[in-house]
Amino acid sequence: MRIAITGASGVLGRGLAARLLSQGHDVVGLARHRPESWPSTAEFIAGDIRDAVAVKLCVDGADVVAHCAWAKTPGPEQCIGDQVNLGGTVNVLD
Repeated sequence: MRIAITGASGVLGRGLAARLLSQGHDVVGLARHRPESWPSTAEFIAGDIRDAVAVKLCVDGADVVAHCAWAKTPGPEQCIGDQVNLGGTVNVLD
């Protein structure tokens, strides 16, 4: 099964990728920066969850999407959190 993971550079995304690969799944991850610990056997797309084209590249052909991208930005930067958390989710659902 091909599984796409958004927020792939985070602890949850990296751990999920490792677990899915150990179970024989094909994995593609999406995050702004490829972590050094990202498995070489998994595909990685460097992109922002707010970028609909990058999200489409990641999820196209996936049987399952694990949407782990999120941002906690309280106060004056809350609009960035809204763009990531709400707008990013809309991109995944589209």
